Amino acid sequence: MSVSQLTNQELQPSQPIKQPPVQPLGSSVVRSLIAHSGTVWAIAISPLGDALASGSFDKTIKIWNPKPGQLLRTLSGHSDAVRAIAISRDGSLLASGSSDTTIKIWNLQTGQLLRTLSGHRGAIWSVSISLDGQTLVSRAYDGDIKIWNIQTRELLHTLSENHSEAVRSIAISSDGQTLVSGSWDKTVKVWDL
Repeated sequence: MSVSQLTNQELQPSQPIKQPPVQPLGSSVVRSLIAHSGTVWAIAISPLGDALASGSFDKTIKIWNPKPGQLLRTLSGHSDAVRAIAISRDGSLLASGSSDTTIKIWNLQTGQLLRTLSGHRGAIWSVSISLDGQTLVSRAYDGDIKIWNIQTRELLHTLSENHSEAVRSIAISSDGQTLVSGSWDKTVKVWDL
């Protein structure tokens, strides 16, 4: 596994980027979805737009049909705030990360809890599912980035001491071969998996 570090200087274009004119959307808020009793920390929408998940300080995940704004179900199982959510590309799985230091994998259609991943020592702040739905990447307040096999629950890799400050966000490429992390230390790191 190797890592590349990109700095602000390397990311600056050599010539100004021409921005297209801002076009008004011509729309306004269609609806507000109200059901949580605490701050909403995380949201994700399924690739087809037929399901939306929201995670909250109230320790729950709400699953919505966003078109009519209908609450479909409430998922309970975390013992602290839900801070991160991801939905698999095929819309079958939902991953939730919590301040309780666990990641839970749910069947998005039924709400059934499928498995729990444990191993972080701090609140989970970000989760990302690979395009094939086999790999999950998590980032926690403990500073570690962990790479998991979703089906077997196996922890494949732990990337520690990868940034000089807390990692704020992560993403995995569609081919599952590249991981990107962004940090409060003002860097983006690109990892070959």
